Amino acid sequence: MRWLGEGAKPVAPELAQARANVCLECPFNQDGFKPIERIAEVIREQTEEKNNLKLSVNGEEKLHTCSQCWCHLPLKVHVPIDHILSGTPGPMFDKFKREQPKCWIVKEMENKKQTPQT
Repeated sequence: MRWLGEGAKPVAPELAQARANVCLECPFNQDGFKPIERIAEVIREQTEEKNNLKLSVNGEEKLHTCSQCWCHLPLKVHVPIDHILSGTPGPMFDKFKREQPKCWIVKEMENKKQTPQT
């Protein structure tokens, strides 16, 4: 369950839904992305894992691929922010901030920077 990161624990359902709600309104939520065969296979495997965990959000059928990071949104909304931050290069965050400042990744990244670490 690599897609969830260390511990393989998804975010709380309420957080996943809040994230999905942002993506559902985002112009970068794009349908029609055709991944290469290996990527499509990984997405299928990870979606099966997600379904086995009974993870879903309202409106999931309208979540597609983010045209900024090329992530499959029905999976990404369940991923802990630490795992997202560890696997996303700095220039990608700059692109998110510049082109879609309302993105939940930007908001969570900024909140994480402001929260004192224990």
